[in-house]
Amino acid sequence: MARKAKSSDWSEPARKRQAIVVGVIAVGLLVGGLVGGSELSERRKSFARFQEARDSYGAADYEEAISRFENLLKKYPRRKEGQESAVYLGDCHYHQGNYEKALGYYSDYLERTPEGPLAPRAWEGAGYAQEGKGEVEAAVAAYLEIAQRWPDHYLAPEAHLNAARCYRQLGEIERARRHYKKLRRDYKESRAAGEAERKMSLLPPEPEDKGGEKDDSGSPPDGDKETGGEETRGDEARDRGGEGKGEERGSKE
Repeated sequence: MARKAKSSDWSEPARKRQAIVVGVIAVGLLVGGLVGGSELSERRKSFARFQEARDSYGAADYEEAISRFENLLKKYPRRKEGQESAVYLGDCHYHQGNYEKALGYYSDYLERTPEGPLAPRAWEGAGYAQEGKGEVEAAVAAYLEIAQRWPDHYLAPEAHLNAARCYRQLGEIERARRHYKKLRRDYKESRAAGEAERKMSLLPPEPEDKGGEKDDSGSPPDGDKETGGEETRGDEARDRGGEGKGEERGSKE
């Protein structure tokens, strides 16, 4: 008579397979936890180091800030902190009068992240650096990038103000006037609008014939609907933080 199979006999292979599956899952969870924990740790480190670098920048310790931001850029080239370090490096070199180096860092950020959160700020920095080099027309082009591509950005009024200042330096008074008018109409509550009002009062009387001149202020060509703006250029009052927040960088007149 055949021996009746015991439950322990036929379930043994199943138990072994189950043990293997459980073991694989446990190892996966362990490895995933280690990788996830490592990633979180690196994220915290990069953020902390970025804040330390920003503190040095805020204290105007530019040499220390440059060292810290350079390390961030090298160590975390694909992280937000590493990428944004390029803009701060541009700011540091701008404050030290190294305009060519500043332009290099701003360009580096814009090439990597042309629509990044600090892109308007990088364009503004490039404009200031170009002015520092005496390249006023190139500075206008940089400021207009902000005014035309990011009209709702917090730096847009200052971009119009800066562009107007440059146009005045170039002797293109009517273009400057259009940017001032745009500030008075479209950015009434901004600091730049008040500055534009003051600057307009210093301009020569507006000619009656306004036709035939290109308007780059972003306004339709119909008299008071054309504008532009300028910024004050002496005191360092330019906001250099990301997303509307951060340290001051410097304002020009």
